[in-house]
Amino acid sequence: MKAQAREQVRCAVYTRKSTDEGLDKEFNSLDAQREAGEAYVASQRYKGWFCLPDRYDDGGYSGGNLNRPALARLRQDIADGKIDVVVVYKIDRLSRSLCDFSELFHDFERNHVEFVSVTQDINTSTSTGRMMLNILMSFAQYEREIITERIKDKVAAAKKKGMHTGGYPAIGYASDPKTHRLVVIPEQAELVRRIFEDYLRLGSVKQVCATLNAEGLRTPEWTSTKGRVHGGKEFTMAMMYDMLDNPVYIGKVRHYDQIYEGEQEAIISQELWDGVHSTLEGNRRAEGAQHILFTPMRGLIRCGHCGGFMKSSSTKRDKNRYYRYWVCDKDMRRSVSICPLKRAPADDLERIILEHAMSVLSRPELYAGLKRVMDECHPEANMTMETLRSAGGDLQEIWEYLYPIEKYKLIRSLVAEVRVFRDRIDIEYNVKGIGSLLKEQVESGGQGSSAASEKTVLKAGTLKLVELPGGNLLEVIPCSMRYNGRSTAVIETDGEKKLVPETMNPIQKALTQGLRFCAVMEGEEPPASLTALAAQTGMDRTFLYHSMEMANLAPDIQKAIVDGLVPRDLTLKRLRKGIPEAWVDQRKVFGFQNLPV
Repeated sequence: MKAQAREQVRCAVYTRKSTDEGLDKEFNSLDAQREAGEAYVASQRYKGWFCLPDRYDDGGYSGGNLNRPALARLRQDIADGKIDVVVVYKIDRLSRSLCDFSELFHDFERNHVEFVSVTQDINTSTSTGRMMLNILMSFAQYEREIITERIKDKVAAAKKKGMHTGGYPAIGYASDPKTHRLVVIPEQAELVRRIFEDYLRLGSVKQVCATLNAEGLRTPEWTSTKGRVHGGKEFTMAMMYDMLDNPVYIGKVRHYDQIYEGEQEAIISQELWDGVHSTLEGNRRAEGAQHILFTPMRGLIRCGHCGGFMKSSSTKRDKNRYYRYWVCDKDMRRSVSICPLKRAPADDLERIILEHAMSVLSRPELYAGLKRVMDECHPEANMTMETLRSAGGDLQEIWEYLYPIEKYKLIRSLVAEVRVFRDRIDIEYNVKGIGSLLKEQVESGGQGSSAASEKTVLKAGTLKLVELPGGNLLEVIPCSMRYNGRSTAVIETDGEKKLVPETMNPIQKALTQGLRFCAVMEGEEPPASLTALAAQTGMDRTFLYHSMEMANLAPDIQKAIVDGLVPRDLTLKRLRKGIPEAWVDQRKVFGFQNLPV
């Protein structure tokens, strides 16, 4: 790269050492590298070079990656135009990875920054110099890979001898500072034995964690050689599974898939280990293989109470039927569940998101902010309000004709984030994403097909859209999560009116059908008799009779059924055996005594 003529050339010296050994000395390796760099800069003083006072020293960081604080600060200063030349003692001080160095070199070229290696004559302003630089970097990467292989071989040899090769010691052990062998800590060893025995007795990692945490027990604390304090935290399920599967506790060591006899003393017996692993294996077989389902909304839905992402989960109840749910991932990792959301059925939740996300394209208040965003981000498009509305209408018209995967891709452009609460769903719409989507629609000349134009465009929502500081729009959808012990439903609410979800239990479905049939019989042109209604609907007369009897339930019982508050032992078969006329008797017979009258 060609340096521009400057009166003064600002030089930054970068230094690095892979380990922190010896860095506490008065004059260490980093000081030696910087001294050599400053001497080189001083030799170029006639060119106007001078050394910046800021130090870019990375002590104890590997050259195999770019995750280094001083290097990050150096790159930021280069991007800000504060540096003209980067000086290093050797190329491998900057990076030992050819790929990483290529990324850094592109940063240098983009910002017109020269690169100098003090001990290697590298001139990056010529093609020959750049070729030599790449050759040297290839050798530096080769050297790093050779060192890595040697370390791996050394660790494998040590593991075969049963030696402890460093890292955090397992609970119950400490590393002897002289021999570096694992020695048993008696107090912690008792805790380890209790954990294994409790799991063998309870058969549940979650229950073991909950018991320990409820008693106020915490993971043992220990201090590393760097002075960092570890431990002192609650027991987690992930930690517990690691403990139960760690062969260190029976006096062995693991290296990948191989198990070797270890030097350390065993804490638990082989018999206890075998019993625990037999239970673990039995639990794995009982859970069965995980049923993987396509969940394109992953990463889009968050738990409004815990703030973490919700993940898709499934359960198999019938022979070949799976039920999907969205569950709070943070709460699933806790030993004791504290999230009030529990779970949300995927079908109901995704239906609400899809319907509202598409209906937002009919909202007039969307296009005011959208026009402003388009003028700022895509002024060359010269999009008018009418053009944007027309493109939004086209998307709605073709919506019914899209494949499911296409619908979900479209939703990810429309929606920035969904936050699910117990009593509402917050949908944040990505205004810039909507603008880009409509721009593509206009540029592609997209118009609704002749078949699609006959379809009715989705009705615009009535809920208020709130503009957020970043320009996105927020829609708050009142809803209610109802649990009846056997199933879950999301019931979207609009004031006092409740919309019954598509997924209903048999009692909810029977009540809905009965109310609908009663409305037909009491309408303006009712059928002459129940037999006439059966002929009109093609349904069995007895079925219609039992369905319409559900309308005789007390209003508070009907409301409880719609809300999913059904007693655990109440079934549709039991309801159809006969409904008492008196509401008081109904509450007593069917278990609704505690409902507010």
